[in-house]
Amino acid sequence: MAELPVREVRHVILVLEAVYNPMVEKWFKVAASLGTKRGNLKTASLIKKDDSLLLILVRLFIFYFVVGYFKQGLATFYGSKFDKETDAAKHPQLFLYFSQDAAAVPDDTSKIDKEKSVRLTKLDQSITPTQLVELAREVKAAFTTSGKGWTYTTGKISVSYLDPDHGFYRGNYVLVANKTDGIELYKKLCNLIDVPFNIKNITVADPEKQNVGVSTTTVTIAGKKYKTKRYRPVGVVRFRYAYVSFGNNIPPMFLVDLTGKNFTVQEPR
Repeated sequence: MAELPVREVRHVILVLEAVYNPMVEKWFKVAASLGTKRGNLKTASLIKKDDSLLLILVRLFIFYFVVGYFKQGLATFYGSKFDKETDAAKHPQLFLYFSQDAAAVPDDTSKIDKEKSVRLTKLDQSITPTQLVELAREVKAAFTTSGKGWTYTTGKISVSYLDPDHGFYRGNYVLVANKTDGIELYKKLCNLIDVPFNIKNITVADPEKQNVGVSTTTVTIAGKKYKTKRYRPVGVVRFRYAYVSFGNNIPPMFLVDLTGKNFTVQEPR
């Protein structure tokens, strides 16, 4: 294959420096210091004047696929669809995502992750950027400390909270190792959306079936062995990010993201 003229290559680099590099800078903001994982990813993504076309392609691949920039703007579907819309569908839904620290995951076992949601019944689709920023501040205050996410321990105990007038509908529950963690999570959620917490709305269920930390049984599928799914495993999960969903094909709006993979709402200028 014939090589591109040097002048054309130079033009491509100049255009990418002017258009692509600012996208990289905006994505990483000021949180990427050299020597850190994010700092190294940022350095690997930025295009330099003396880069070859091959190196440019590698940098583009790193930023768009390894870092995950290509996901921006996609109408990603979160959660499960319902056959029938309720009045609650007029209100945005707040989602909080938690997951196990990688170092705590046993070998050959998938990490534990959980997602909790509540309808924002005091808000609708006319929500303003200022309201989103304020909600982001409250999420950060409730679920982060010194830049780290709040944790709770998952388990077999089901703690549910029923308060449909304030966005907690039937089927709303969290799995925990002790009911105190479940109650604390619901207290935080109620405080977050500025509604009163009522202990009478709490229901606790502790099944007799035992759970295990690591699966010891396997199933063979197409000649390959896989570990069976664990029943309500015990493990510490940490808050990672929060986003607001408006349903349909509207992309979610991220409020707080400790993983650094998504754009979050910004203070109005």
